[in-house]
Amino acid sequence: MDNFQLNNESTCLNKNIVVANIDEKSPQITPNNEEQIKKEKKSKKSKKPRCFVCNKKTGLIPYKCRCGEDKLFCAKHRYPEQHACTYDWKNHAKENIMKQNPKIVADKFGGNRIN
Repeated sequence: MDNFQLNNESTCLNKNIVVANIDEKSPQITPNNEEQIKKEKKSKKSKKPRCFVCNKKTGLIPYKCRCGEDKLFCAKHRYPEQHACTYDWKNHAKENIMKQNPKIVADKFGGNRIN
């Protein structure tokens, strides 16, 4: 409470009011400080995601493709044919089917047949 004084001369319902003392040595805003503050505010803003092909803003929902980890696409370029995708979709589908549907081999019967 070093910087505050109690003002007993208040006429407002005889309540005490706390008044802050402002030192002349306190930091003041200068033109250089204003520029630094503006730069800090600008740097805090996050960059909006942009399409990898046309560099337009992707909007609320950017589309990711398997052809690249950091590649985002707009609604127009979200399809593999539109952005010249290098990912092998056909081979990927074959591998998934092979994993999900394993081959089942039945035991072969011997030569013992009963007529």
